[in-house]
Amino acid sequence: MVLTFQEWLLLFKEGVTAVIAFAIIGATLLFFGIVAGYVGDPLKITDAKDLLVILTGLAGVVLGYYFGRVPADARAIRAITEANKAIADNAVVKAKMAIHQMRSEKRLRGLMIK
Repeated sequence: MVLTFQEWLLLFKEGVTAVIAFAIIGATLLFFGIVAGYVGDPLKITDAKDLLVILTGLAGVVLGYYFGRVPADARAIRAITEANKAIADNAVVKAKMAIHQMRSEKRLRGLMIK
């Protein structure tokens, strides 16, 4: 299977997005584990909660963006491919129609001469 430039670009974009997403999600999960050790320490848990709120928001943005964008890009490429195929099919149909029209005109001229 040979990939087009658009498919390679989509694959690269998806890979970079996945690496960033996994890094943010991994950092958030790691921080959740660290914060669990601060339970019972009122000084540390307050600061940890503030950081956890920020990381949870970032993780939500990353997940929402990643799961919303990737399917949309894939559908867009599929739509472009299908549109190009339809254009090519249209050209074939036009060529066949022109051949049939020439044959019909030739038959019609032959009938008119007789």
